[in-house]
Amino acid sequence: MSPFDWCNGCYCGRGPFQPCSALSLPDILETYIFYFVIILLFIALGFCCYAPFSKLHQNDNKWPVYKEVVYNGDPEKMNILGQTCAVCLEDFKVKDEMAVCPCQHGFHKKCLVKWLQVRCCCPMCNKPVVTPPEVMWAGLEMQYEI
Repeated sequence: MSPFDWCNGCYCGRGPFQPCSALSLPDILETYIFYFVIILLFIALGFCCYAPFSKLHQNDNKWPVYKEVVYNGDPEKMNILGQTCAVCLEDFKVKDEMAVCPCQHGFHKKCLVKWLQVRCCCPMCNKPVVTPPEVMWAGLEMQYEI
């Protein structure tokens, strides 16, 4: 057999496939189904890999940022009378500047700002909290001034 005579058209007779004349209808269907399943697998894999990255940047503007509050002693607004700041372990007093995390845990503002410079989560429950950029940059400037 010469090197140019060994291929019989669609499939080579020397490999796992048979020549075109020997393929039956079930063999052809099996081949098409196999390639169809492979294509579907790659499409599904593409969607699985793309979906997490598309959702990653979807909520860039919706970070959970703490709210600043001044405690004026009104027990109806905040029920913290007799409670202690979990960061500095001091009791809350009237006219204290406070910060409330999105999880509704309250702390002294200065305590929470210092905490968030080290860790980006609530000191009580470890839910994510992001420092507003102006506070973060002010904290960095204070560190360099000292």
